[in-house]
Amino acid sequence: MTGPTEIPHRHVIEASQSGDIDALVSLFAHDAVVMPPNDTTLYGIEEIRAWWQEYFQWFELESSVETERDVTMANDQAFQRAVISVVIVPRRGGSKIRDDVRTLTVWRHDAEGRWKISHQIWNSTKPVGSGTSRYMTRVMQNKRS
Repeated sequence: MTGPTEIPHRHVIEASQSGDIDALVSLFAHDAVVMPPNDTTLYGIEEIRAWWQEYFQWFELESSVETERDVTMANDQAFQRAVISVVIVPRRGGSKIRDDVRTLTVWRHDAEGRWKISHQIWNSTKPVGSGTSRYMTRVMQNKRS
């Protein structure tokens, strides 16, 4: 268990980089809300799990380096803003995608006192269509067919 001011933010990056969906999903509250870029809002742990399962079918996170991070604590919540430089490899061929991802994550203590993600949103600094959104991946696959 982490301390009262220590959120497990590195676990998100580690689980994402290893493709460990169970470890990644375990960091979210059961009623979490996630807003991935260029996609629909995800409500609850099952939608979040399904989204990551599909994402990892298309992409692998090769590396990630956190370049900015600040955290504001407020009672049983923590508000984290970060910038992460990533290299993403398409699993079905294509060039590596290099990007700077900006995130805003709200963490809260659960009933056992563990930090869980209650809300998360992130975006890309790349133009729409050049990143890793599932929608754009499907459009590009259909064009090649």
